[in-house]
Amino acid sequence: MVVWHHSQENTIQRFRELQTQLRQRFHTLSDQELEDQDVVVIPSLSLDNHQLKKIPG
Repeated sequence: MVVWHHSQENTIQRFRELQTQLRQRFHTLSDQELEDQDVVVIPSLSLDNHQLKKIPG
């Protein structure tokens, strides 16, 4: 299992990269794709097996 450790500076840089990607994608959408719609964002969290074993169930 991969566990990522990011510094605050690294996290901010990655966030800005994602903002740029989303901005570029938004500008490529057609008018039809811009109609009202729901968007679901599902964040993820990775834990190592040692930490997962502490969670009951």
